[in-house]
Amino acid sequence: MAPEPEELNEKNPPPLDEDDIALLKTYGLWPYSASIEKAEKEIKEMAKKVMDLCGERLVHWFFLKTI
Repeated sequence: MAPEPEELNEKNPPPLDEDDIALLKTYGLWPYSASIEKAEKEIKEMAKKVMDLCGERLVHWFFLKTI
């Protein structure tokens, strides 16, 4: 049961329970957000592998070629 308005103390709000935390974690997430985050992570990992294998010289050459 929710506390009465006069019982609420704005300086010390009640602590969040597990359901509140779960709701806050899912708020703002849309159906594809998890797969997008996974794809972004994979892209970053691949970019790092390319940098490790080819070095910065290739990256600089590519950017100079595209300008």
